[in-house]
Amino acid sequence: MTFSTYAGRWAENRRDMGMLSPSSLRLDKQMIAILNDYIGDMILSEINALTVETLLATHSKQKQASPDQLHRVYFKLKQILEDAVNKDYILRNPCNKVKAPRVPRPELRYLSVAEIQRLMASLADTEQNHVDKYRPDYARQTVTHSHVMAVRLALATGMRRGEILGLTWGSIGLDMCNLRITQQMTSDGLKKPKTQNSNRMLSLDADTIQRLKAWKAEQQAFLSWIGIIQGVDTPVISNEIGGWHDPAHFSRWWRMFTASNGFKGLKLHELRHTQATMLFAQGMDIKTVQNRLGHTMASTTLDVYAGVIPSKDKEAADIMGAIMASKGARETKVVNL
Repeated sequence: MTFSTYAGRWAENRRDMGMLSPSSLRLDKQMIAILNDYIGDMILSEINALTVETLLATHSKQKQASPDQLHRVYFKLKQILEDAVNKDYILRNPCNKVKAPRVPRPELRYLSVAEIQRLMASLADTEQNHVDKYRPDYARQTVTHSHVMAVRLALATGMRRGEILGLTWGSIGLDMCNLRITQQMTSDGLKKPKTQNSNRMLSLDADTIQRLKAWKAEQQAFLSWIGIIQGVDTPVISNEIGGWHDPAHFSRWWRMFTASNGFKGLKLHELRHTQATMLFAQGMDIKTVQNRLGHTMASTTLDVYAGVIPSKDKEAADIMGAIMASKGARETKVVNL
């Protein structure tokens, strides 16, 4: 059996099981198309480690593929061939003898305090335009205010884009000053949060609560104008007809906003980095930051933000120095819990 035949059947089986999202299925199709260009006509048993290395080298040279794409191509090939091993079409997976392409970690970017203040000023300027139903751009201005609220939430909570766009008024506790994340909006529609820990409760500061209250009243007036009743299932960040906001449309607005306000190239996800960095700078403990970001393990938070966590090495050295210099210091007993 050729690789293209097997890969095609493999993809069809994954689709028919109905456990993958449309975006995952599209990625399967894209990666298999790339692989078929190089080894589609090869017999499965003839694919070896040299074949895999040549494929990656050729794709990198001819298509100027990024390290990230090479990484995805490699693991998709490994996934398909591992399935072939499990089904006894081949004896071993040649990808196991080839080192995975290395993906360099992107530089962690976050805003300084001065930049945060400048961003807040830009958001305030955007909100200054008074919105009323007699203006021809009533719907557009209301949606712009919806966008601004989304950015404020991103910076105030460290939430992901999809988590913000998936909020409903029923998930906001205006009196309790908190919100609960139970879903996210993706290009394929509403889904469960990214991980189990992403399903979480977050506290909100007083200013964000006041802005949410003001936005809720403004949104309610607009929805009433177009004949919609605002309820617990109404999206907090809504579009021009009061429905769910498309992530791609929001990202397009964000790119235009940042470019016109001196923040060109700033990604919304970097506001998440900004939250974590500012909290660590103020001495917040790792567990609290982990929970706010929705990371499954504290090690993930440490791995990402190790470079920005203030070092207490000098403090540790001074503590030990004081202990060693103290002649009358009592021996510390170690208790096994």
